[in-house]
Amino acid sequence: MTDDQHEKAKHDSIDFVETVEEEIEARGVVLQVTVKGSSWFTGEAALTKAAEVAKLVDALRGAGLVEQTISVRSIALQQTSGVIGKSSSASYTLKIKCDNLELLPEVLGAITGAKNVTLDSMQWTYGDMSEKEAEWAAKAVEQANRKAARIAQAMQCDLDGLSQCSVASLDLAVPMRGFGRPSEDYEPSARMSRTVNIGTSLVHTKMAGVRLTLRYRVAKRI
Repeated sequence: MTDDQHEKAKHDSIDFVETVEEEIEARGVVLQVTVKGSSWFTGEAALTKAAEVAKLVDALRGAGLVEQTISVRSIALQQTSGVIGKSSSASYTLKIKCDNLELLPEVLGAITGAKNVTLDSMQWTYGDMSEKEAEWAAKAVEQANRKAARIAQAMQCDLDGLSQCSVASLDLAVPMRGFGRPSEDYEPSARMSRTVNIGTSLVHTKMAGVRLTLRYRVAKRI
């Protein structure tokens, strides 16, 4: 098509929504637990001074975690009198990061085998997804280009380029539910096997991807 013909051509557009999805595996997990303590300490001091918390921290270190991966998220006082002091009981909510999933059975064993400790929730982590999302977006554009070219040919039009493109990330993970105490048939051992029964299945993969909305210009042949 010459420049003059191009200027006279009637332009139209083809719109696409193109999706690319892939199953990916988790690289780590963040656990939240609640520890019922018989004494009250503030901040990170609770990790070493609150007896029940310190005992759990020692067990987690024995499972292979370093202390820097364990932090205090919140503290709730439980008092029966008007006097608040170190002897006041407290509930400590801890955040535990496990970046090596090979350690997870032992970590869960340390948590579920401890007294006064409840596993509240688990959240899988998948690392930086930016490179993956760029790869998926490029694949989606390639797929859309092929479709647009075929449709334009069927319409007896010339494809005149991509005029609009927007990208949305897709996260199709199902949030893991909270946990209570382990099921009755759970029996902690001195060293956990690779199978841990905590009353629910542990699925550490999810579907993720991108959705592109694209608009192509087409020009009718004259």
